[in-house]
Amino acid sequence: MKIKVKKMPRTIPGIIKIINESNDMDTIETMENYIGCYYGVLILLIGAIVNFMLHHELKSSVLDSVFMLLLCSCFVITPYLKLKTRIITHWISVLFSVVLIFVTVRIYDYMGPAIWTVAFLNIIISSIRTTRVMLNYVTVSILFVSIYYSLVLSRIPFEYGTEYYATQIFLIAFIVVITPFLHLINRTHYNRVNHMYMTEVKQRVELEKMYHDIAATHAELRLKYDELNEKNKELKRNEEKLYHMAHYDLITELPNRKTIMDRIHELIEESKTKAVYFYMVFIDIDSFKKINDTMGHHVGDLFIKQAADRFKKNIDKEDLIGRIGGDEFALVIQRNLRREEALFYLDRIRMEFIKPFIIGDNKINTSASFGVAAFPADGVNHSELVKNADAAMYKAKELGKNNIQFFTDSMEK
Repeated sequence: MKIKVKKMPRTIPGIIKIINESNDMDTIETMENYIGCYYGVLILLIGAIVNFMLHHELKSSVLDSVFMLLLCSCFVITPYLKLKTRIITHWISVLFSVVLIFVTVRIYDYMGPAIWTVAFLNIIISSIRTTRVMLNYVTVSILFVSIYYSLVLSRIPFEYGTEYYATQIFLIAFIVVITPFLHLINRTHYNRVNHMYMTEVKQRVELEKMYHDIAATHAELRLKYDELNEKNKELKRNEEKLYHMAHYDLITELPNRKTIMDRIHELIEESKTKAVYFYMVFIDIDSFKKINDTMGHHVGDLFIKQAADRFKKNIDKEDLIGRIGGDEFALVIQRNLRREEALFYLDRIRMEFIKPFIIGDNKINTSASFGVAAFPADGVNHSELVKNADAAMYKAKELGKNNIQFFTDSMEK
């Protein structure tokens, strides 16, 4: 959780509270910088006052106090600088390094080996931070102090007086006071990291559970999808089957009466926008009743199927043949043929049809009568065409069967 800090907390517990409640590293680093500023201000302010009170008669000591107050003001204004957090971290680290080096070079006469206590404090403060920026600066500054001490200060005799012990006691007391806060900060860091870890573990468990749930849901959805897909295929097959049953004859697989009549309607509608000529032909098989009566309906059905195959085999691919009743077929000649061409075409079909049919051990000889009505000469609607084609077919029956008759006005009379 990212905590937006509107203003700098005034107390160490307030800072620790924000660190404890935040999982945002930038916020945590900002709060650590605040702690560094508090520490820096306190040390430098006390150091400047004590140094001035004890050595105000020395001009150099007064200047040292002024410089410490200047460094103190740098710590005071740092939290209010509108800079990136990482830049502020580097800036505070530089200030701490300058303080350590300044104490070593300028106040060694009063502090003596106590400077190592100051260095130890710096190490403690920088070690608890989430980043290692300040620790790097402090390490370099302590290295410089060590070199300076070995080259210069080791040759200067130091007298352990009241000022040294007072300074050392103050620093030790400061360490004792600051240790609980440092412990609290470390514990806060641990609690935060542990909380983040446990949160991640919990989220991982939840994600795994969600993954398993999603996988199970996906498998279930896939099963449902397959079932629906199969149902859809079955419905489509049934729909096609019902369509076929509604538009095709079950025995011959030829278009039925409805399909033939629908096609007649379509051609008549087309004639309203363009010139259309076609023939409606009724075909009735001669003596079919004798086949059923003498050989049985089973043979009759097989004969009808063979008759349909023979018709289909001999008609033009542009024409439409269908079964409209027991032994009656209808042929729609959808081409613009002259009467002579249509007669020649139908006579060829008739001659092919009179060839013997072989059904099992039975040889069947039969014929067909053809009645023809032309559109638009013999009718401008399907009722007239059907009636006139039927009349022509019955005329062919009257004339001895096995012949072709075109509709004439005399037939209507």
